[in-house]
Amino acid sequence: MAQFLFADIETSCEPSLPPDLANMHRVVLQGRYFLQIVDISNVAAGHEQRQEDSPNRMLKLCLTDGASLAYAIEHKPIRQLSAKTPRGTKIVIENVAVRHGLLMLTSAVVLGASGNDALEGTPSATSLLPSEHDRAAAPPLPPPPPSAAAAIVNPLPPVTMPTPTPDKPWDADLSDEERSTDPSIRHLFYEPPRLATSSARPRATSSAPSSTSSLKAAADPMTPFTYLSTVNVASASRVIVKGFVKSVVSFQFQTGVYQLKVYVEDATRAVLVDVDPVFVQQLMGVPCATFVHAMQANTPQGMQWVATMQHKLSVLEGRLTIDFTSAACQPTLVSSEDATIATTQALLARLQATA
Repeated sequence: MAQFLFADIETSCEPSLPPDLANMHRVVLQGRYFLQIVDISNVAAGHEQRQEDSPNRMLKLCLTDGASLAYAIEHKPIRQLSAKTPRGTKIVIENVAVRHGLLMLTSAVVLGASGNDALEGTPSATSLLPSEHDRAAAPPLPPPPPSAAAAIVNPLPPVTMPTPTPDKPWDADLSDEERSTDPSIRHLFYEPPRLATSSARPRATSSAPSSTSSLKAAADPMTPFTYLSTVNVASASRVIVKGFVKSVVSFQFQTGVYQLKVYVEDATRAVLVDVDPVFVQQLMGVPCATFVHAMQANTPQGMQWVATMQHKLSVLEGRLTIDFTSAACQPTLVSSEDATIATTQALLARLQATA
């Protein structure tokens, strides 16, 4: 048993999960399955506490049979599991209900942790994403259109390496991030925040669903939000997901237009996005021209604005509107709003309509 727990399941078990699991709905997956935990988190908590248990916890697991991935939700409390269960742990599930491709776990037999450092380490982003074949099938994204706003102010003397043109899809490997942020402000993003600011999150005008919505509308899989793992870049326009900003990739401003790139995550996929300059201005609190002038004439003030934005990004979580239109080189984060009671009610209505 110890050897089985230590080994990667890819080398010790034959694939067992059905290949069309992601498309299954309202069926019971008959039989017994030996699976390995790729990742586990408490999605009932804020993203900073997702590796901790809470009284109202709900675990989400990424599992593998060695050949494919499956996602599971802790539908009923499973005492043998916790948000701190090590990756690589082997579990056994049996006769599990499936809803929209998710395994609804009500019980599981935990065989034990692997004790294998290679399995218990942080998984690569690609291991949690669709297959390379799926990504290769997506059409290439065109380059971004030239910005007419680039001539608003005279650019500063070059102080940073040029931002490399992305040569990866928008769900690129997180371990290969290239941060080209201006060196003069880089420490404000990649070191602990030095400014205590309000924890209030930037919001957009909420459009809560009407309580009189039809059953058909309630069953809409896009209401009140969808999941990044289900987004088809070839056909998507604007979608709303419930997620958070995982990390800042780069921040540029010398052209007179805010250029901010971040990774957004919703527990199903991490996506590299541009942030709409209007939204960046909302986060920063001042127009880009004012910020550029401050960086030339009053650097401490400019640094304070950047620190304020960095803090807002660190607590930004909720319903995120992302534009996937083909005119953009990468998806664009347009706005954010807090999840409300109306959001919960709309999600409950959707689940009841598809139950």
